[in-house]
Amino acid sequence: MLRKSTVSLNLGNTGKLNQLRAYVKEYAKVVQSYIDILWEQEMFTGSFISKEIQDQADTWLGSVSKQCAGKQALAIIKSQRRKPEEKRTKPEFKGNSLDLNVNIVMISDGDNFFDLWIKFRCLGNHIVFEIPAKKHKHFNKFETWTRKKSARLKISTKGKFYLDIFFEKEQPELKQIGNTIGIDCGFNKLLVTSDGQFLGTEFPEIVKKIQRKLQGSNAFKRALVERD
Repeated sequence: MLRKSTVSLNLGNTGKLNQLRAYVKEYAKVVQSYIDILWEQEMFTGSFISKEIQDQADTWLGSVSKQCAGKQALAIIKSQRRKPEEKRTKPEFKGNSLDLNVNIVMISDGDNFFDLWIKFRCLGNHIVFEIPAKKHKHFNKFETWTRKKSARLKISTKGKFYLDIFFEKEQPELKQIGNTIGIDCGFNKLLVTSDGQFLGTEFPEIVKKIQRKLQGSNAFKRALVERD
């Protein structure tokens, strides 16, 4: 099972948030650059783009960030493959959601005032910084789950930063309690069970009663309630 919880990154100081904003802007530019290349070459398959394509981007992003940007661009391009050829259009990446791996985002538990520290690294230009965050009620629901190492950075329309943190847990084994029966649905008998029960045999008569009433009348409304 996979679940997510979103924390705010807006507790960081202005300098760190400006660094993050500059990174997002550059990352979005690179993703669109890769989309343009992949679209032109009609590459709709695979999981990663080649280093040759990565190096075509004119950017200050580090190699790890370029790999993430390339993987996201390829996933966006592949979404068009499922459409009929005449309906495919080259996507435009708006940069409001970045899928980042553990080499870029490292999440660690905090102490004292802040519950979490989100460390950003491998961005490029030797940029490294940490932004504090606070846990909340929804986040604490997953304290016994395993925290995944990847995360999704999101930017709101107002320019606020948020981080989706993912949690996973093994699906519990479902245990059957009691007996199992099959059910068939119909009109003359709403339900017929595999052990011979007939439920809702009065339904056809209720439908006839509704048909006899003046639509919109109180008697008509009462008949609808009885049907429901």
